[in-house]
Amino acid sequence: MRSDKFPDHVCHLYKALYGLKQAPCTWYLELCAFLDGTLIYFLVYVDDLIITGSDASSVDIIVCKLHAKFEIKDLGALSLFGGVEVRPTSNGLLLSQQKYVFVF
Repeated sequence: MRSDKFPDHVCHLYKALYGLKQAPCTWYLELCAFLDGTLIYFLVYVDDLIITGSDASSVDIIVCKLHAKFEIKDLGALSLFGGVEVRPTSNGLLLSQQKYVFVF
């Protein structure tokens, strides 16, 4: 949470959800309410981010909001991530690490 009075301070949350059995369910309900039933997937690895979901326009809105807040670069269709090749097929996506397979 950001404070106008103390913009450079870190806030301590006194009552956290982490560690409680209902935490995953609570976060799921909060995110579902925020996303209004749209499935959005985020995959974060160091400074790389993949965003995909069930509705392309919702993904575009989230990317625009991220672009307004952060300096990001849209690299287009996913083809390689973390050493995994990603190829679109008629049934979805094919994930492959073929370049790591050696034939002896």
